[in-house]
Amino acid sequence: MTLRVQIISRRGALKQANQPKSHPFTILTVVEIAETSTKLQPWDNRAYTYRNATGSITCNGWDNANEPEYDGTFTSYCGSKEEPEDENCYVVKGRMIPSNDTAEYQVYYDAEHMIHVGTSEAFTGTLHNNTGVSGFGIVGAKTEVPEATSDSAVLVFVMKHVDYRPETKETPEFEVEYRMRPTPNPKGTQRLIQEGKETLVHGYIVDWNGSSNRWVVDVTGVNVGSGHQTAPKKKISTGSQVTASGRVRPAKHTASSSPAPAPKRKAPTKGKGKAAARDPPDEVLDEDVLDDFTPPTPTNPKKRARAPAKTKLQPPIPVEPEDPVGEDPYDEDLFEEEASPEQSTSKMQMTRAGRQPKRSRGA
Repeated sequence: MTLRVQIISRRGALKQANQPKSHPFTILTVVEIAETSTKLQPWDNRAYTYRNATGSITCNGWDNANEPEYDGTFTSYCGSKEEPEDENCYVVKGRMIPSNDTAEYQVYYDAEHMIHVGTSEAFTGTLHNNTGVSGFGIVGAKTEVPEATSDSAVLVFVMKHVDYRPETKETPEFEVEYRMRPTPNPKGTQRLIQEGKETLVHGYIVDWNGSSNRWVVDVTGVNVGSGHQTAPKKKISTGSQVTASGRVRPAKHTASSSPAPAPKRKAPTKGKGKAAARDPPDEVLDEDVLDDFTPPTPTNPKKRARAPAKTKLQPPIPVEPEDPVGEDPYDEDLFEEEASPEQSTSKMQMTRAGRQPKRSRGA
């Protein structure tokens, strides 16, 4: 069994080693279709096949001293209704696979996302140096070239790309030359270019280098990839084994000897809109017990003291007006009718101060 597992693992490793990586070179441009080479009969307009058309990429050169046009093949898997027409301009985005020996190239695009912008005579836009590029690959080598209009140097590096050709099922490899000018924005990102790193570069095709057979791209942006990462290995549980097909066999379940404790009962809670559980009916008592049973005397509940009632405001007591000063309030006739009390005939001795003298103790 171990020998079989080793053979399977070796086959998987060889399959991963032989599996090609995808490092495409994508372009976005306005292309002028000069000729369509693949046409089907009108009765076969529903058939889908790879249809080729001839277009061109125009450049001004690195130093704006050259304005050539490079013809190439634009391929799409579509029907005859989606095929581009001759002498018309279209906005196309696709994967570009250049040749390693000449300036020939092939672009695979999707005809459903092709935009028609007019005929060749009516189109007035500028096509030179306006072919956008997004290249994802591995940095192979880099060097510096002096800039004529600046004291700083131009960073030149080569990236390796690999893509897939669906007609022949091949995976061609090619190289593209990227140049980064010492302008304020790209100059700060020159240190990000490292040999052997996966990098995504954005720019525009400006020239063809005939000495090295590479397309030249003026770089406007750089993004460094994190590289390939391996997934963490799963931990195998104790007691498990690996089957012949490489699957993990789960461990057998062993029942524990100690019984599990019974869950505690919880008192029913009254929920909103739900009635509480009713108590079970009481047991029926014997008649003799009922005869001897004397009900308890009800106790008077404590009466709460009432709050004092609010007193109503009484009207003020009327006050009688007082008699004017100077008049005699008493009636003179009343004093005349009353008999004057009889005065005592005994003469009392008074002191000079008007007090009655004290009696002596011997009197």
